[in-house]
Amino acid sequence: MDQPTLQPVPSWPTLEDWDRFDAALFPYMVQQRYRMRTNGGKFVHYTSGEGAEGILKNRVVWLRSTTCMNDYSEAVHGYQCLRHSWHGDSGRAFQDALEKCHPGIAAEVAGLFDKQAGAILEGTFVACFSEHDPSEDMHGRLSMWRAYCNPTGVGLVLNSDPFFAKSDALKAYSSPVAYLSDADFDRLVYTLAENVERDREFLGSMNRTFMVLGLLNMMRFAILCTKHPAFLEEREWRVLYTPSLFASAHIQRSVRTIRGVPQAVYDLPLKNIPNEGLVGIEIPELLRRVIIGPTQFVSATHAAIWHLLKDAGVVDPSGCIHVSGVPLRT
Repeated sequence: MDQPTLQPVPSWPTLEDWDRFDAALFPYMVQQRYRMRTNGGKFVHYTSGEGAEGILKNRVVWLRSTTCMNDYSEAVHGYQCLRHSWHGDSGRAFQDALEKCHPGIAAEVAGLFDKQAGAILEGTFVACFSEHDPSEDMHGRLSMWRAYCNPTGVGLVLNSDPFFAKSDALKAYSSPVAYLSDADFDRLVYTLAENVERDREFLGSMNRTFMVLGLLNMMRFAILCTKHPAFLEEREWRVLYTPSLFASAHIQRSVRTIRGVPQAVYDLPLKNIPNEGLVGIEIPELLRRVIIGPTQFVSATHAAIWHLLKDAGVVDPSGCIHVSGVPLRT
């Protein structure tokens, strides 16, 4: 019998290839990451006092299901925007551009996405952060305290470098949230079509399997990181983890009861994995400042945070903690 012909295994695209792919298909993300890195931007995680204790004591960040977000319609909004555009004029322009790179790829990606949409919408776990402006160092952001100050809120100000690390260790990826209406989303899709047309030669030379993977990932981020323009002042970024699609051995699942709701949670470890390119994520390197929100329990909260920081290896806890002076009425 004739021996079966072995098909060559495609080589994984280089980082430079993925950077070029991202520039064409993730232009908003690329622009926002460049802005944050160029400006030395920082992130802040607003949470409850209980949440801050869990992060500092256990050295983990909880990744919670999109179904348990403050408003699940946030994810639905992105999904509806994508469907509206895909079946409209902007989507057809984008699909036509893709077809010139790889015939049939638009229909292939759409079919695969339809099969994965449920797992993406209900099986993705997120942690939410906001861009932190230096002017907020003293008092934090009033709207966030209103959301997290019952009875005590804490803002953890973080270095942004680990969010942009070129590491696949955690299979959890950061992205800015885009605040878009249907019309805004359409304009973005037209831009994608123009980008694909412009970089058609490169994208056409990219292995089809990886091209499909990249396009599916683009759709995943589009539906999970698009919010209504009314939320613009949040300046939110999200870390996304979809274990049914991309699972990491470093992230463990647990069940916790949060605000009375038992739920599955994934623990993202704040631990460097240098052999996989992930550094700067441990608390003494990552944490720059702790802002205690307006509360009647200032002394108790300050003392507790001080001890938690000391136990986590922060050299000067006192210099790290600041009490917000916002006169918030609760």
